[in-house]
Amino acid sequence: MGGVLLNIKKILPSLLTFANLSIGFIVLLLISNGEYRHALSLIIIAMVLDGLDGKLARKLQVSGDFGKELDSLCDIASFGLVPAFYTWHMNEAGLFYEIIMVLALIFFIICGAYRLARFNVETSTKGFAGLPITIAGGLLALVSYYAVMLNTLILIIFTIFLALLMISDISYSSFKGSHIQFRSYWWYLIPVLITFLFILLPYTFLIVLIVYLFSGIANEIL
Repeated sequence: MGGVLLNIKKILPSLLTFANLSIGFIVLLLISNGEYRHALSLIIIAMVLDGLDGKLARKLQVSGDFGKELDSLCDIASFGLVPAFYTWHMNEAGLFYEIIMVLALIFFIICGAYRLARFNVETSTKGFAGLPITIAGGLLALVSYYAVMLNTLILIIFTIFLALLMISDISYSSFKGSHIQFRSYWWYLIPVLITFLFILLPYTFLIVLIVYLFSGIANEIL
């Protein structure tokens, strides 16, 4: 019986990771149908799930290399390929800028893959070296949606900026050292609360991510 429970405990975090990957595929379908608002909402949900799978694994004491590798494989799809595809569909420009945008998005995906590979071999647990791909992908999609009238060149520069932050050595908080203790399972409501917050106050999530982005830069400068 104990072995069965242990196997269930090991599977639970992976189910959240697979849900993240599945949502990424659904987002691609929504983008193809032009349902950009719904697609963006699902990207946000995928971001929340990506944060919860690791937390659940640590809470159940089943963290390991397998889960780490699986999470990275899903992340490059959900927060690398998907946001790039989303940004491409949201952007309308002439042929020259379209080519530059494609190159910028390819660079974004490559830097995201590098960031994940580096993360998998890091031994430090104090924070992240470079902007996490989850944040970078979420920001890229959010800015593409809310700044749809933004000059294409500015969006290209922003895409490259995010890519460079991912492969930088700038330190970002992982919040793993937080002293907040959850003595119940109320934290399972986090995805629901964030989703409602995003629906009621659409710009809130974008602002939070931008603050996080510049927090790392500010710490380096100061």
